Amino acid sequence: MYSVHGTAALVQLEWPAELDEKDLLEGGHVAVSAAAATGVHTSYFAVLSVDRGSRTMTLYVKRSARGLVSAALLDPAGGAVLSISRPGPGILLPGSVHRPLFVAAGSGLASGLGLLGRLLRDPARQYERAALFFVGRSDECDTVRDVLAAGGLATSVELRLWDTGSQGRRVTAQDLLGVLATLHPDWIYVCGPASFAGMVRESAAATAGPAAAVVAECYDPPLEPARPE
Repeated sequence: MYSVHGTAALVQLEWPAELDEKDLLEGGHVAVSAAAATGVHTSYFAVLSVDRGSRTMTLYVKRSARGLVSAALLDPAGGAVLSISRPGPGILLPGSVHRPLFVAAGSGLASGLGLLGRLLRDPARQYERAALFFVGRSDECDTVRDVLAAGGLATSVELRLWDTGSQGRRVTAQDLLGVLATLHPDWIYVCGPASFAGMVRESAAATAGPAAAVVAECYDPPLEPARPE
């Protein structure tokens, strides 16, 4: 079962028996394998929310014709889903974080949403404010709003959007400085092109100094075959 939200879809799946509660609490993503005409493919998908009562989980899936596993999740004719498992060790959230900021550009949203969902569904974590700053096209920004609302995260996250269509230009270091100066994050996760991640690092150093740790995942060089879709 899934619902479409602009350039993405939220897919609800049964909680696999081989995944225990700890796996879904600590893991921001699950690895999904599917069989297609070209063989078995594996990709990572962000776990947006988990319903322990019905033992279901909601995945963020980008609606991309190039995503073979996405096609299998959204259309049975696109291939057969073979397994859902926890991927290998990923980004570790710090033991104590009060003002986390997730920064993403374009396709980097999937990784950011996975970590964000992981943070918000951990009852043991205490934080003042979680924020998401996303840079993308108008349709992508609309998708972010819809996905957060449909996933029940809208009231838990302070959302900042940089719509390249309405702004008429790409985000700059000066723009990032303004965002960081108002949010005062003590931990930053960024996913996007290497140049974008570098700009976030430099802006964080200029505003927060060593007080804000920055963790980055970049598109360059290309991601591994098993990658967030």
